Amino acid sequence: MNGWPMPVSVVRPLSLPTGKCSDAGTAFRVPGALMLGAAGQVIDRALRWLYAACAALAGLAIVVIAVAVLISIVSRLMGVYVPGTTEIAGYGMAAAGALGLSQTAISHGHVRVDLVLTRFRTGLRSKVEVAATLITTAVMGFAAWYILQLVRTSWRFGDLSSGSDNLPLWLPQLPMAIGFAAFALALMHMAVLGLIGRPVPDPLHSLTERSG
Repeated sequence: MNGWPMPVSVVRPLSLPTGKCSDAGTAFRVPGALMLGAAGQVIDRALRWLYAACAALAGLAIVVIAVAVLISIVSRLMGVYVPGTTEIAGYGMAAAGALGLSQTAISHGHVRVDLVLTRFRTGLRSKVEVAATLITTAVMGFAAWYILQLVRTSWRFGDLSSGSDNLPLWLPQLPMAIGFAAFALALMHMAVLGLIGRPVPDPLHSLTERSG
């Protein structure tokens, strides 16, 4: 208008990452917005940080086990009784086992038997894996909820250990609850990544495919 050129808005197509999933030779592409956007990447990094933190706490629990066992051995050799070392080692073992589950799962460190799964086609195999992961998520979610209720009950009624340490039971139960909750979250994380076409790569399967 008035001799001035009209402003022109240049609309550029949004470049989004895409994924492929092939089944019986047919490939389709999943829009990147449905796969993992900016918010999804932030959540993904935060969850992986949580799993790593749980793994670090599991390692710390193993150190506590070693220290407790060492103190027990040395004290017996010196003829001195130190109460609570056996119970502390047991608490550490439970905490290490529970807190290490999530990082082990996201790293494909758990032992799996693939006698039936390997007989499926690639596309069907991924669907069966997602279904199995969702079922395991439900089971572990129930277990985590039950342990959280157990911690709540121990806190509410002031339950104490029957051992020589006389420790409030909610203290050793809490790491187990956190570990199982993080494990259920990791399983859900893996299931969602599988549903959007970005499953967590299995290093062992990749090595097998390369060698084959």
